[in-house]
Amino acid sequence: QSTNFLIHCLTALSQKGYASGVERTILGAGPVLEAFGNAKTAHNNNSSRFGKFIQVNYLESGIVRGAVVEKYLLEKSRLVSQEKNERNYHVFYYLLLGASEEEKKEFKLQQPEDYFYLNQNNFKVEEGEDLRHDFERLKQAMEMVGFLPATKKQIFSVLSAILYLGNVTYKKKSSGRDEGLDVGPPQVLDTMSQLLQVKREMLVEALTKRKTVTVNEKLILPYSLNEAITARDSMAKSLYSALFDWIVLRINHALLNKKDVEESVNCLSIGV
Repeated sequence: QSTNFLIHCLTALSQKGYASGVERTILGAGPVLEAFGNAKTAHNNNSSRFGKFIQVNYLESGIVRGAVVEKYLLEKSRLVSQEKNERNYHVFYYLLLGASEEEKKEFKLQQPEDYFYLNQNNFKVEEGEDLRHDFERLKQAMEMVGFLPATKKQIFSVLSAILYLGNVTYKKKSSGRDEGLDVGPPQVLDTMSQLLQVKREMLVEALTKRKTVTVNEKLILPYSLNEAITARDSMAKSLYSALFDWIVLRINHALLNKKDVEESVNCLSIGV
């Protein structure tokens, strides 16, 4: 939160005029990064789970000309498991409990307790929480940093697919001498296929087999049960991390970023 307050002060002190649009974009970036990078912990309801470096650049006249955002060390393990009295990243709860009925249908959304990645602790809405308001605030902030409606829909589809990944289950094949695994439930795989716009067969192969490339050949070998669960969780982590990286890239594009200029103020925030 202290980083957001500092950025608000820096932009407020800037002269109005040419850079007002850039200042608005800088202010919009804060809630977006917070939604995707912050989570409730045992000691902090809004704990940053990544390192963040922000450089605000100025013209000689004192007008904000742009900014640069860099992120470090996102806590990816939180996506698949959380300690007691802790939660996953804010954005999942905003989406599930803040979406309209139309959005819930479009993104195949359920309740938090229906997802393995969210139901490992007894989730409850805290006193004073307004997740519908938080979701609307997030969508407005995404618009401020240049995300078009179609892009926001793609982001929410990926988030929904990540949650469904945690509901993928495995069991050893019971027939024949095949050492492979059966993966399901079928409706979860179908939903993920629709959300990610990926063929179901490709998902099944990625979730059950590994590829090994040697000098002369490419081997496709079945996962063991433990390997498959690890691969499933690794896929969820990779999807979320890549999505976050892409969001930061888009934010920087909107911020007219130019690193290492002389007239700048730098702010480094370490997750606590």
